Amino acid sequence: MFLAVFVIGLVLGPAAQGEFSRYKAETEFAAAFGMLGLPQALFFFTKSGALAAERAARIAKLGALLCAPIALVYGFLNSSWLNGASCVAFALAVTMMIWQGNLRGVVLARSTVRQFNFITALPQMLLLTYAFAAVAFGRVRNLDMGLAFAIAFGMGTLIGTGALRATCAARQESWISSVRIGEVATYGLASGLTTVAATM
Repeated sequence: MFLAVFVIGLVLGPAAQGEFSRYKAETEFAAAFGMLGLPQALFFFTKSGALAAERAARIAKLGALLCAPIALVYGFLNSSWLNGASCVAFALAVTMMIWQGNLRGVVLARSTVRQFNFITALPQMLLLTYAFAAVAFGRVRNLDMGLAFAIAFGMGTLIGTGALRATCAARQESWISSVRIGEVATYGLASGLTTVAATM
């Protein structure tokens, strides 16, 4: 992501760099608020065997989908900056970022470190591709950035889900989850508040 900011600033100047940096900061803040430590909780309970990987992946998706309306409201509250289609794209970008972030915790617990690193780095690489496209078109726009973020983190989610399914199938995991979703949420909240405060 740093390289994307650098490329945009180098070629398109500080105004475009500032727009991209603001978009990055807004999506990261909204996503950190939406995740509220769920990635750490999913990692802990999945790694300990108290939460089946398949159920953890469903919780990761549910957590993201529940935050989609909140992201949309957050976008509308920033109406001086976002409006119309760009607001919807922003909500989609935040939702994909939350889903990918939640899923990373499960992938780290059940798949290989290489797969975890790949789905972590993939959105960054795809956003660098967006930076080159923005340079080619000579502009950055909120709608374009929203779609770029949504695609980048959506691809990370898609590949992470596939890697997780393949790993679980290969290991023939079939344990029953012994932890309730309320326990997962409470555990996540403890670390999530720190993350949100740091992002703010």
